[in-house]
Amino acid sequence: MSWSDEMHCRRLLCATVLAMASVLPVHAEAVAAKPDEGMAQAELPADISIVRRAGGDERQFVTADGKPLYYLETFDAGKPAPDCEECMADFRPALASGNAQPRGDWSLIDRPDGVRQWAYKGKPLSTYAGDSKAGDPLGDGFVVDRGLALNRWRVVTAPMALLPGLTVRDAAQGTKVARVLAAAGGKTLYTSGRDADSGRSVCDAKCAEVWIPLAAPLVATPHDEWTIVQRDDGTRQWARSGRPLYTYSGDFKAGDMRGDGRDGIWHAVTIQEPLPYPQGITLHASPMGSVYGNARGLTLYAYFNSGRQLGISCDARCMAANWKPALAPADATPAGSWTVVAQADGTRQWAHHGKLVFTYAGDQGPGNVRGDKFGFTGDQGASWAPLVVLPPS
Repeated sequence: MSWSDEMHCRRLLCATVLAMASVLPVHAEAVAAKPDEGMAQAELPADISIVRRAGGDERQFVTADGKPLYYLETFDAGKPAPDCEECMADFRPALASGNAQPRGDWSLIDRPDGVRQWAYKGKPLSTYAGDSKAGDPLGDGFVVDRGLALNRWRVVTAPMALLPGLTVRDAAQGTKVARVLAAAGGKTLYTSGRDADSGRSVCDAKCAEVWIPLAAPLVATPHDEWTIVQRDDGTRQWARSGRPLYTYSGDFKAGDMRGDGRDGIWHAVTIQEPLPYPQGITLHASPMGSVYGNARGLTLYAYFNSGRQLGISCDARCMAANWKPALAPADATPAGSWTVVAQADGTRQWAHHGKLVFTYAGDQGPGNVRGDKFGFTGDQGASWAPLVVLPPS
């Protein structure tokens, strides 16, 4: 049955800055997505909804049956998604209902097969076959192939309203990584559990020497989820969703997240956490951002092109000298985009988004990414690359 035949069978207004932040679901047990009542459904097509996941601050667009929507970074705006075999095996066009109408940033593309496909800001949209729960974007960061630039599928997220000077960036503490809300200079922002029920900041002068309140200018006014609390010393402090915001004096550089979990009450303002991953897989900071590692912390890689091309660029001797299969223990179970592949020699090897996973002999410790682009030549348009935890926004 052809794809077309199969298809026939079946507000955030802010006076500040609007910034798009691509987000991923939380690491831990999957939680059910729920409608985001803060967003105006009237501004969306009837086929599309917005959901917010518990445990993070992502807001993402989903289809009527709850499937996340994706775009491929290299697609040209306004053109339908290509019907290439590798693309269509995992991602299928997000088709509009018969009476669907364009609205705002949402448009419709007439496909060659006679059906209509949704597009957002000109980008054609698709759904991922591996998504089984509403709001779980397991296909985010899926690499179709790799040349000089990454060619990733990205989940479509709703715009976030940020105060001037605030950003969303990657942060790390040990082996924990997350994308967090950050103040000017990239310093991670935190909330305190002691403030949660008070409606004000209970961090006194001594506390504020360690946990620095995010100051609100005298001319600042509350809007949307951003409010202002009056401190005991007469100064004003920004709060988000009712929780006063702080930076931590123990964070020395942008991207530090040393205050997360302090005294059991301080928590980084997390926008997105990693996708679910199996026991035995670890996370590490690297020059390329946060990457996955094995139990010893060695970076995990995959080869992004066909197996035939791999055989040409790295033969059996090359593989034996440079690339070691990332073996899964006997009791390993799949999680998120991770699966286990049984090999002919009886071993079990990790795979990510269907691609076998390896470590590189030249990496000496956690966070090394010396195998990146191993064997790359421009005419091949393929090479090895580390598995990135949080794909770049």
